Amino acid sequence: MNRSVLSTWMVVLFAVATLAETALTQTTTVSSPPVAFLYFSTYSPGFDSLTPGKAKSQINGYSVAADGSLTKIPGAPFAVNGATTEMCANNKFLFATTHIQQADNSYPKKVNSYRIGPNGGLTLSHVLGNALLTNLTLDHTGNTLYAQKNGLSDILAYEVRWTDGGLEYLHNTYSETLNFSFPDFYSPLTFSGDNKYAYGNTFDGFMRAGNHTLIDLHTTTPPLASLEVAADPNGNLAGLTKLGFEASGGGIFGVISYKVAADGSLTTTQTKDSVPHTTLRDVNSMSMSPSGKILAVGGFGGVQLFHWNGAAPVTPFAFLPINSYPGVPDQVSTVSGLAVILSWDNANHLYAYEEGFTPAPSGKTGYLYVWTVTPTGYKSAPGSPHAFFGPISTAVSGPGMEVLTLTH
Repeated sequence: MNRSVLSTWMVVLFAVATLAETALTQTTTVSSPPVAFLYFSTYSPGFDSLTPGKAKSQINGYSVAADGSLTKIPGAPFAVNGATTEMCANNKFLFATTHIQQADNSYPKKVNSYRIGPNGGLTLSHVLGNALLTNLTLDHTGNTLYAQKNGLSDILAYEVRWTDGGLEYLHNTYSETLNFSFPDFYSPLTFSGDNKYAYGNTFDGFMRAGNHTLIDLHTTTPPLASLEVAADPNGNLAGLTKLGFEASGGGIFGVISYKVAADGSLTTTQTKDSVPHTTLRDVNSMSMSPSGKILAVGGFGGVQLFHWNGAAPVTPFAFLPINSYPGVPDQVSTVSGLAVILSWDNANHLYAYEEGFTPAPSGKTGYLYVWTVTPTGYKSAPGSPHAFFGPISTAVSGPGMEVLTLTH
């Protein structure tokens, strides 16, 4: 399976900050504590200033109400001295990496640590220099940060210093198959429910050692392999696999259910003929709900929801359509939107970023969707979808969306 066919890049929410401020307007007055903070990177072509609202790359922040409506965090957007941004967060710090793939190479390669205030505001607290990192993620405790080194076959582990959010280097783990899987797909490690094992795909499984470094399991790859995986809290793993092509040329994808064994190896009872198919023509994002009851798969045209049944096969649940774009004159009338990244909070909210279509005469508008999803139904949050201007090419820009849940 060719991972570049599986998707372009999973990225999120690059927008012109001044337009995002008006497009993603306050949709509600928050009278109760927020259930989550939503952070996403915005990109302003032509702006080099570090002034909030004018910087080339910034972090926008919104508090999320119980109904999924968004309210801008005071002080947002927060300036980032760098280019494209990927993010992850624990309950105290947000970590944002900048790396040079599209900018003018004048920016350092670094990871910024921001202290998260009670209202979600960000204050820069530490900078890790000379660090070209992608696919940032944290283990379940938030104590250890893992990242891929420069899209190569190395995963670096850092201990989080809780006094200032600094990152202390622990170890480098090499796995040769990472080089072809990670760079073409926003796919940070996913951790088993007990936090003992980490997976980049079904080829790359790791055990977390006592010092939180990763040890390659070198286990046998299951007969049905997946390059995109997502763990549930109960010792199972969801995987996306490519099964072939439609007559029109679109991909046919299936959702595989794996059981995580005591030694970290993966097994499945499914075969190529019995794997449930997605209805999406192409897929490039997947996210497991914190409850482990719903699996979301994103791609061209929308987001498909499945009831997640552990090691048993998934069952289709619902389809959430997303907007199409006006096409290129004299070439194509419309272009299907693409859900390129998905995320959940603990209050049953599913977030999806739909990248804009750059050649379209639509102003390059992208959309942020928020739905409330439970095993019995779903509904759009007030104000969703939220329009914003200006996605950068998804082939060269890192993703940047993080949902920090505030409920348990």
